Amino acid sequence: MSYMISETDFLCEKGMFCVTVREQIEQREKVLLAPYASFSVATAGRVRPEEPCPMRTEYQRDRDRILHCKAFRRL
Repeated sequence: MSYMISETDFLCEKGMFCVTVREQIEQREKVLLAPYASFSVATAGRVRPEEPCPMRTEYQRDRDRILHCKAFRRL
């Protein structure tokens, strides 16, 4: 399986790169994952609003919170 995302997919009208790392990962998800997969772009959101991280998707942020929580370390 190959995916083709060129550098021109990430260019703004001024010819500069304008997407964050998170947005690049989300675009790759659309290409690589099955159409019925759960994409990080389509999350239900949070109870308390948070500013989106420029580096990590929402799922990556949740994964990191689980791995670094005290209860999981004790397990």
